[in-house]
Amino acid sequence: MKQHFNFFAIALMPFLFFTAIAKSQNLNKIDSLSFYLNSIKSPTDTNNIKQIFVWLYKSSEDVLLKENVLNEIEKLKKNVGDRDYYDLATAYFERLIGINTPASNAKAIAVGQRWLSQNENPESKYGHYAYLAILRNLRIPFRNSGKLNESIEYFTGAEKKYVAAHDSGAVSIVYNV
Repeated sequence: MKQHFNFFAIALMPFLFFTAIAKSQNLNKIDSLSFYLNSIKSPTDTNNIKQIFVWLYKSSEDVLLKENVLNEIEKLKKNVGDRDYYDLATAYFERLIGINTPASNAKAIAVGQRWLSQNENPESKYGHYAYLAILRNLRIPFRNSGKLNESIEYFTGAEKKYVAAHDSGAVSIVYNV
């Protein structure tokens, strides 16, 4: 009996070891993305900025659904150039849309709405283009998740705001959606 137990234990060890490695690799992805997001101190940290883009596209859904990803990207606004910040925010949002699962669609809607409300008046033309891109693509997770009524309510409310602000680019996107 003891021989059979030893054989079973030895046969089970690689499976347990593999599971532990897989879990640690996922933690490494979270840690790596967080490391690069927190390592940026100035716009000249171009290698680290590039690595953030790489990790955003390499990361799995569970990594991207963490609340701290958007918070850490928002913290970068004061440490990186205008274009890098807007590109990172847009890349994160686009990556969530690209995953296209119920959880990622819900997260994309929340991230998109939150980011749009916090960045309503971008200071640069490039920021305005990023704002319009996220506004335009916000329709995708609404559609993919079947939340058409919520989408209509959100874009109708946005229409009134953009008409009052005389933002013709945003108004045209809202009408199109």
